[in-house]
Amino acid sequence: MTIDATGGLIGLSLLGGTAPADLWSPPATESRAVRIARAQYLLRPVTPPWKESRSPPLLSSEVAAIKLLRSIVEPARSGLPADVATAITAYKAIDRLRALAEASVKGGDAGRAALSPAFARGMADLAGFLAEAPGDLLTLSMDKPGRRAQSVALAAAPQADVAGKPVAKQRGEALSGLSGTERFEIRLSKTGGTDTVTVDLAGTPQPPTLDSVAAALNAAIAAIPLRNPDGSLALDVNGQEQPRWLTNFIVTKGSDGWGLKLQTMGIERVSVSQLDAPSTLAVAIGAGITGGAAALRQIRIDDPAGAMAHSQFGEVRAIDTLATAEAMLRSAPKPLLPGGPVPSRDVAAGLDVRASVSDSAGNLYVVGSSAGALGANRGDGGSDLVLTKLDSRGEVVWHQALGAQGTGEGAAIALGPNGDIVVAGTVSGAFDGATSDGDMLVARFGADGAQQMTSLVRAVGADTAQAVAVAADGSIVVGGRSASGDALLARIDPSGRLVERRSIDGGGNDSVRALAFAGDGSLVAVTQENGGAVVRRLGTTLADDRASLALGNFEASALALDGAGGVVVAGTGAGGQGSRDAIVARVDATLTNASTSLIGGAGDDRADSIALIDGQIYVGGRTSGALGGAARTGAVDGFVARIDAVSGAVSAVHQWGQAGETAAAVEVNVSHSDAGVRALGFASGELNPEPSARLIDQASLRAGEYFSVRVDGGAPRRIVVETGDTLKSFAERLGRLAGRAVKVTAAHADGGEVLRIEAQAGHRIDLIAGAGSDDALARLGLAPQQLVAALPVSDKAPRVRPGGNFGLDLSPALNLRSAASAALALDRMQAAISTSRSAFRSLYWDDNKAAIVDGAANKGKVSPYEAAQLGRYRDALTRLTAGQPTANLFGQ
Repeated sequence: MTIDATGGLIGLSLLGGTAPADLWSPPATESRAVRIARAQYLLRPVTPPWKESRSPPLLSSEVAAIKLLRSIVEPARSGLPADVATAITAYKAIDRLRALAEASVKGGDAGRAALSPAFARGMADLAGFLAEAPGDLLTLSMDKPGRRAQSVALAAAPQADVAGKPVAKQRGEALSGLSGTERFEIRLSKTGGTDTVTVDLAGTPQPPTLDSVAAALNAAIAAIPLRNPDGSLALDVNGQEQPRWLTNFIVTKGSDGWGLKLQTMGIERVSVSQLDAPSTLAVAIGAGITGGAAALRQIRIDDPAGAMAHSQFGEVRAIDTLATAEAMLRSAPKPLLPGGPVPSRDVAAGLDVRASVSDSAGNLYVVGSSAGALGANRGDGGSDLVLTKLDSRGEVVWHQALGAQGTGEGAAIALGPNGDIVVAGTVSGAFDGATSDGDMLVARFGADGAQQMTSLVRAVGADTAQAVAVAADGSIVVGGRSASGDALLARIDPSGRLVERRSIDGGGNDSVRALAFAGDGSLVAVTQENGGAVVRRLGTTLADDRASLALGNFEASALALDGAGGVVVAGTGAGGQGSRDAIVARVDATLTNASTSLIGGAGDDRADSIALIDGQIYVGGRTSGALGGAARTGAVDGFVARIDAVSGAVSAVHQWGQAGETAAAVEVNVSHSDAGVRALGFASGELNPEPSARLIDQASLRAGEYFSVRVDGGAPRRIVVETGDTLKSFAERLGRLAGRAVKVTAAHADGGEVLRIEAQAGHRIDLIAGAGSDDALARLGLAPQQLVAALPVSDKAPRVRPGGNFGLDLSPALNLRSAASAALALDRMQAAISTSRSAFRSLYWDDNKAAIVDGAANKGKVSPYEAAQLGRYRDALTRLTAGQPTANLFGQ
């Protein structure tokens, strides 16, 4: 099938429908060019809906009728040519959306709330119809017409070279932050082996500079020899030993100063950590403007035994993609200064931080929930469980979203014995081919973000996960609350199989609040039973109760275990000044005795988390008052308190906040100082991490989700996401499926790698969404649409042709949630109605087309009015067929 995308201009009678006789009169005898052009228009005349003689309905009656429709897209009457039917069907659907938007503009908040769901469904129905609407001459696009579609950017492959941050103004100056006595461990790995070397700066020239440190690192790496399979040294042709590793560090200069750059061949992974580093606190915080969207922030307390001053790193925000797109529709951002950067118009979505854990390299893993986009993860508008890995400088290494097809909520996190990350949460709705009514979920991820296992603990009714722990053998225990109000425990083996469960009925609204495995293999659980906190020690099975102790009437939130088997529990309860206080209970190893400490003032104080360092207890929490002599800064501030593990005395409280902000969860974790590595411009841990390349790990996709492609009106061909798919393999498979009419590539764009689908000349490609929650198209950031590429047009071809490409300029971000949004939607619908009419007129001959043909035949010798009219046509075409070639229409 040949597609001519330039013919759409000729149907633009939007200046009046047909040319009035007093503006242009056809010659008595048609020119040969006109006769040739007119002969292409063969469709029999059809009266469009807007020309039918009938009284317009009342808006209220129109809206009431629309509400009764199963879909705003109703097929045109039978017997119509496909192109005509498409134009009329689209017009009617858009007009119904116009009615909903108009009623929302004229109605109040309650009216908009009632009409908003119908409008959203209608937009989705129209997009689905247009994505596969039939026709040979005419293509209507929901947004702008084009030949290419591109997915959201996924993470690019790791670079062979990694530049550290500038750390010196002059190359030879002493490095700030290094004493010269630091010892670094370098770990090098690749397929086939791993080596670890130590570099002691005490043996290098003092004070340390970039060149002296680089020389010491390179010498240690080069000293590792390459060996033959039999263990003998590998020698070059000159008999010299060959190094095993090609990695080295060089000194480079950037615009902000001098720093180090790691150079590898792209196949060697390099980690750097500081030995004998003191313990620090890595703190994950949920915080945001009061009443607004919360973000994730990381702070580090390098001197927990001292003044507890903190360093704050960047923040992580989820993005409301539809609200951001709507903001862009209202007004495109402009640079604040000529030639300067364009400010972001991103609209934040809430990010609920629930729990965090730190690994031995200083990375921080944070689990929570969000309905927004994080990196390449695009949800379906519902809340999803999200997991973020931050390096020791607070920079994002990767994001993971569970890809729950209903809703997902993150609740708890723990590290496995091999460094895997295990998270617990709750899912409802469709998930992995089944339907959940609210079940506890456990998922395990590798340090590279690869999802290794998910397991649902199925039960009748809505259960909720709240805690998780991992045993030395890799088995997992998840705890929470059952639908019946009992505390619930479940054990899952390393493969994800449910092997044991237990309910605890304490006589009230009970739940499991925290879990941890002790060094002897016993499981310590903190439960909420009948309003009070209880600590329990369980044996080899969940039914094996070894000891328990009631701690009193407070709401438990976290626990930690000391080296002697003692238990420390944090929570919140009634305080001494009529408000709530943070409570810390210290319990002996036999669970027979407990003592408590209070952290509180005149405001409400809450404990969220707990950590132990060198005989000191550190509690993370939030306060609406003032603690430790510090004045409150925000509506609710965060705090970290230090308590002596023996006496229970509160020795220090560090409080912080920002004006107008509310702190949410404050999660403290034991980490180790990376000050020496930061002084070199790097984060502690792997310098060139390689995130998992699988599609299901790069985006919020689940195996089995799919979308379809239709080539030139043929049968739809389904492409299904498979567990092992990478972007490259998926693109290759889609290309083979679609054939030569489509070019499918994994391309570099937008700072990452994208899936690019492009129609080849003379072909039309329909991208069709998968059914319901199984749609992979939206999770890749792609909309249902038609891609059309025109064949080159000969200079001898008629200057007008029936049909063409028309863009309705209807963004999926249009909505009726507010008065301003409804007004914007109404404006866009009115414009789209005009476009749909023009698309219909493009299929039929009229006097305006004759004028254009004769103007072209006369080599542009037209009257001033006709020239102005053609100019208006050109402007209209620019709006309607953006991105399509048009110059040949006017012989320019």
